[in-house]
Amino acid sequence: MEAERSRNPPNEVIGPWGTRELQAGNTKIPIDQILIHVQNLNRKLEILPRVDQEGGSDCPFAEDLFAQKEEAAAALREDLSGLLAIKRELEEELGRCESNLGQVGLDRGRLRTHPALEGYDAATQELIRQSESIQRQLDTIVMLIEIISAALKRADRDAFPRRVPRRSVGPTPIRPHPNSVGPMVDDMFSLGPTGRGGGTFGGWAQH
Repeated sequence: MEAERSRNPPNEVIGPWGTRELQAGNTKIPIDQILIHVQNLNRKLEILPRVDQEGGSDCPFAEDLFAQKEEAAAALREDLSGLLAIKRELEEELGRCESNLGQVGLDRGRLRTHPALEGYDAATQELIRQSESIQRQLDTIVMLIEIISAALKRADRDAFPRRVPRRSVGPTPIRPHPNSVGPMVDDMFSLGPTGRGGGTFGGWAQH
């Protein structure tokens, strides 16, 4: 159990069906779901056929493939919008913590009794803990934003010429490749510090 706990970043929880989530403030960020969307878009990009300036192609269903790519990009843009909103909230919360920490430091200098000093020291430690937790959450969110932004930049570059592509059939469900999302999550967390930590927020549950 100890080894398992050390492998999982604090505030990373196992959600329904074994999916990994990250608790950021009051919001659970579905890491696996986001990385499935990244993976899906990258696969759509890999199979795009060559098209000429008018959208013509030797591939008879080229426009369908470009339309599927646009649908995958749209799902990822929704994820990005939610992450950016959470990032702004956490940055504001971090600013408040740091401001309070500075104020507590100033107030402590006016104290003389031992119990009062102990109380302020406890408050200082709690604010430091909160600030570090928020910063780790921000680090993880920034990594996710960078991953998403790179995929969307490529998608924007590989656009269908002259018009928005249309599908000849309805959208297909997104299915992750077997055993592929877990390693993507592990790779992401190996890049650096990770997050720690109703209604919905950007499509994600709030608690």
